[in-house]
Amino acid sequence: MSQVSYVSLQLFTIHCRKARETTMADAYKLDCESESADCRFIIQSENETEAIELAKNHMQEDHGQDYSDDELREAHLQVV
Repeated sequence: MSQVSYVSLQLFTIHCRKARETTMADAYKLDCESESADCRFIIQSENETEAIELAKNHMQEDHGQDYSDDELREAHLQVV
């Protein structure tokens, strides 16, 4: 049985009164499933640095793999 973990930090909706529309701020998402088929760990944050740091820690602690910030940013980071 696979373990499911979700981390969502500082994600919010900004309401623009003048335009009367709802705008979602950019968020940075890293999905561990792309690296490990049996892991469903997802990190999503408005803060890119925080998302990268959480992903590095998860990959080291749970999978024993070391990634640089640039490796994670270039290969796995999605802007949503």
